[in-house]
Amino acid sequence: MQFDYTMYLNEEEKFNFSKPIGGRDAMILNSIDADQLNDKPELVFKFTHLSQPLDKRYIAQFEHTLMPKARMLRHDPIETPKINGRAYLHIIEHTLPQTTPPAHQAKTMHLNP
Repeated sequence: MQFDYTMYLNEEEKFNFSKPIGGRDAMILNSIDADQLNDKPELVFKFTHLSQPLDKRYIAQFEHTLMPKARMLRHDPIETPKINGRAYLHIIEHTLPQTTPPAHQAKTMHLNP
């Protein structure tokens, strides 16, 4: 997949990069100081599937936006071997988003007139 990342502070672009990423890869993006949480950080992640033809039930491009808040710091950071220290981790997606939800996840509501 192609991975595009942009960080905004106070709606101004501060950092961005693009890179191919594998399915189980992890990476360090950048750090955000605690005082920067007051600057309304917005982290925008865009993914584009690049390899062999994708099954039609999956979305080839998707986007995820994370807006870190100070309340996220209430939990202790975890030991992170990749940075040899403690950090807060956020998982973006476990699976590729689908065009239609699997049957076991589909919810319907019946209304009587």
